[in-house]
Amino acid sequence: KVERRDRDFSWLIVKALGEHWSVGGRGDIQSSTFDNTKLRVAAAPAIEYNFFPYSMYQRRQLRAQYSVGVARQTYHEETLFGKLEETLPAHELSVIYDQREPWGSVEGEVEWFQYLHDASKNRLEARGELSWRILRGFSISAQGGASRIRGQVTLPSPGATPEEVLLEYGDPDDKNRDG
Repeated sequence: KVERRDRDFSWLIVKALGEHWSVGGRGDIQSSTFDNTKLRVAAAPAIEYNFFPYSMYQRRQLRAQYSVGVARQTYHEETLFGKLEETLPAHELSVIYDQREPWGSVEGEVEWFQYLHDASKNRLEARGELSWRILRGFSISAQGGASRIRGQVTLPSPGATPEEVLLEYGDPDDKNRDG
């Protein structure tokens, strides 16, 4: 039996500065036995540009958002890098497209994330969804995504089997692990 516990609270606060620009902040508080994260608290100021006027926001948007901030993380188990806790600066650039029409909707996002203390630790993700409304109350959807992840700072240190690292579980009697 494997028990997995994940909790996440994310927020984004934005103030429009006109028809295209906005500023704000984003952050999250999370805990995950899967990610070996006992507690992660992150915050970052952000700036955003919408290529379409904000007056069209409900129907169509193409937004580019950049944020730079810091995350404080504590871990259930010591990481591959010998850490039980750390504070990591990072920045993120995302481009989001969202269009809603009577025939359906198209959504897509590309996100690039990088830790500032080590440029080799980064992540690139792309995902999209197409929903086609065939009849009122009936639609067909297709979604997909891909990622290239090179910044897994939360992985537990060796000692676990490759299967345990992949599945993120260990000895159920281990008293150092929450869950």
